[in-house]
Amino acid sequence: MKKLVVALMVITIAAVGYFGFLKYKQENVIESPTSSTESSNLVQQEATTTEQGMLLKQLVNNQIQSIPKSKVWGKSSFDDVIFELNYQSKVRPTELIIGQDHPNGTKILAIFPRYGVHLPLQFADDFEGFNEFGDINEGYYLQVAEHDFDNDGEPEIVVAVGDGLVNLSINIVKYHAPLSTEDAGRDENWELVGTFSGQENAVMDGNTISLPYGSQGLFTEYTWVKNKFIQTN
Repeated sequence: MKKLVVALMVITIAAVGYFGFLKYKQENVIESPTSSTESSNLVQQEATTTEQGMLLKQLVNNQIQSIPKSKVWGKSSFDDVIFELNYQSKVRPTELIIGQDHPNGTKILAIFPRYGVHLPLQFADDFEGFNEFGDINEGYYLQVAEHDFDNDGEPEIVVAVGDGLVNLSINIVKYHAPLSTEDAGRDENWELVGTFSGQENAVMDGNTISLPYGSQGLFTEYTWVKNKFIQTN
């Protein structure tokens, strides 16, 4: 099994470097025998107002709904998309730029006042969302959202790539703010804390992310516990 990792790169906004989505095999999720009957009941209550084809959804008042402030790229357009970030730290990126990289590949850049930094994303070897050059394949698209899984007041970035039917890959990235603006481009500022595979979509609720599968209301649930995600059903 080959294992490739997208390195965190610091570049100026005026000169965006090469970015290729690379792949990996998930190895760091620890299974737990704990189950959640309450979550099991809630995750099956799909709201009729949910937008069709959304890869990321949220649980609100016991109903699964779309995420108003998320951004979708590659579904109907390949123009660059800007996603506003809501970090509160002194040194922080203000937005993500999502689009086609040049000469090929796909970019998800965290934008600082003087820098653009690629997020450290990983995908399984058998994931079919990208071609060998890192371009998104036909029928696949990308959705980005924020969600505070660890309830520390600073959201994690959730990146979903899928076809909206049977193939979905989720990356969750946490930002660790440096004390100095001179350290804004450090690799250590970003941590890939979760990588999950699913089918049609994923549902976020508090410190959990659930991935439904099949047509019988089944799902796999992961919960943020003691600085990591563990499987809780």
